[in-house]
Amino acid sequence: MASSTCRACIMTLLLSLAACAPPDTAQEMEALDPERLVLKVDKEISIIEPGPETGLAHEMVGMIRHPDGTIFVNTETQGTGEALGFFKSTDQGETWEPMRVNLADAPPGQRLIGSGVTRDGRIWLVHQSTPKELFVSWSADVENWNTTPIDFRPLGSRGMEFPYVYSYNDYNTFIEQPDGTLMFSVGLRYDGDYYKDPKNRIDGLMRSDLDFGGETMFRSTDGGKTWGDTTIIHPHVTEVGHALDPFDPNRILSMTRTQRELLAGEDREATIRRTGAPADMPSDLPSIYKNGLLLESTDGGRSFHEVPGGLNEFYGHRATIVWGSNNVVVVAANFNRKNSSRVLRISLDGGRTWVDGTSEGTGKFNQAKKFPLLTPPLTVSFTSPMLELSPNHYMSVYAYWDNESLKRYYEAPKNPCPQGTEVGDCPWLGLRAVFWHLENAPAEPAEAG
Repeated sequence: MASSTCRACIMTLLLSLAACAPPDTAQEMEALDPERLVLKVDKEISIIEPGPETGLAHEMVGMIRHPDGTIFVNTETQGTGEALGFFKSTDQGETWEPMRVNLADAPPGQRLIGSGVTRDGRIWLVHQSTPKELFVSWSADVENWNTTPIDFRPLGSRGMEFPYVYSYNDYNTFIEQPDGTLMFSVGLRYDGDYYKDPKNRIDGLMRSDLDFGGETMFRSTDGGKTWGDTTIIHPHVTEVGHALDPFDPNRILSMTRTQRELLAGEDREATIRRTGAPADMPSDLPSIYKNGLLLESTDGGRSFHEVPGGLNEFYGHRATIVWGSNNVVVVAANFNRKNSSRVLRISLDGGRTWVDGTSEGTGKFNQAKKFPLLTPPLTVSFTSPMLELSPNHYMSVYAYWDNESLKRYYEAPKNPCPQGTEVGDCPWLGLRAVFWHLENAPAEPAEAG
C-alpha cells in the first residue's frame, strides 16, 4: 500500500498532467471503454532528417522528461555530426535542439545505453565504450557530468573466483522508488568459452541448470555515489524497459527482449510452437527464442515472473513500455518477423487485463488487440519510447532508415559500416516524433423497438 506521502505526490502529478491537457478534453477525459477504444494519430514531425552527416548509426533511442517539463531524447551516442548525444524539447515535443553529452571522466567513444531522471531534476546515464566496462553518470544541467565506474566482475555467483567478463546492453531505463532508491538493470555474462564448454552442454545444447548470469538490477540508496545490492531479473532477457506502478511502488512491469537457443531437455517442437520460430531454425543458434517478454515484480524489483501470456510474437521485440497517470499501460513492440511496423498493446487497469475488443478484456498479454502506430514504408528496427503528455495523450519517438541508403548498404560487396569512412558507407538514419491519443469510438445507436 502506498504511503500517504506517496499518495499526495501522485495526486500532485495527476493535477499537473491535467493542467497540461488540451482545452477540449471532454471526449478524451471520458472513461476509456475497452470495447470502443481507438488510437488516433494527431500528427508526426521530423526531429532530424536522414543524411550522411547526421552521425546517427544504431539508435535504440530513449526518452525522459525532466520535472520542469523539458523532454530529452537519448540517441545512444555522445554526439557527432549534426545529431548530437541528446535532443531537447521545451515545448512538449514541437521543436527540438541537439545537445552534446560531454562525459569528461569516462573513456572516449561512450555509448549511452540507458537514461533516466530523478525527482530532484538530475539526469542519469548508464554508459560504456566496450562491454568490459560500465559507468553511471548524472548531471543537473546536462553539461557537467559526475561519473562513477562500476566494477561488475565480482557480482557473479562465485565472485572473483569466476568473474563476470561482459556487460551487454542496448536499451536500459532507470526507476526511482518513493524512498529515493534508484534502480537500473544491465546484462552481465561470463566469458564466452564458458557457455561453449562441452561440460556445460548435453548433446550440444546448454544445460538448463547452468549459471547463465543475466539481466541484473543495480540499486543505489546514497544518491548514486555507490551501486550494489544486485538481484538477477531473468537469465535470458535484454533491452529492458521498466515501468513503476504510480499507485503501488512495489509493483513493476518490465518489457524485455528474450533471445536464446534451445536448452537441453526442452521439447523442440513445443518450443517452436510457443515462440513462432521457423521450423528449420537450428536448435543451437541463439534465435529459437527472439520475442518480447513482459515481466512483473510485486516486491519492488527483488524478483520477477512472466505475466500470463507474457511471450509475444517471434521478433516481437524492440519493445518499450509506459505507465500513465490514469493507470493506462501501453507496450509498443515490433509487429513480427516479416513486418517492422510498431504496434501497441494497451491495458486500462494497470496491466491486470488487456484490451481485446471485449468488455472484459483478456488476462493474457499476448492475446491483446494490436493497435498499429507506425507502418511501412518507413524501415524501423529500433525502440520507439513513449511519454504521456497528458491523460490519454502521448508522444512516441523513433529512428528510421532512409530506404535508398539502406538498399545501397545491403547491395555492397561487404558491409563497410561502421568502419567505412566514405559518405554513404552506413545507412542513413533519421529521427521522428509521432503524437497520438486514445479515445472511444462513437457508441453504436440502440436498435429501435
